[in-house]
Amino acid sequence: MPAEFWWKITAIIIIAVSLITTLILELRKPKRDPNENPDTKRMNDMLKE
Repeated sequence: MPAEFWWKITAIIIIAVSLITTLILELRKPKRDPNENPDTKRMNDMLKE
């Protein structure tokens, strides 16, 4: 097996692991009320007027 082959596999694995980790962390994060964010609240208030 050429060295470049292993470099590609290693790179793909690292990218996949980082993506999966990010996904899991995002899913585990508790869903916040959108009005909690001041920017979102300001936008909602502007839309209501």
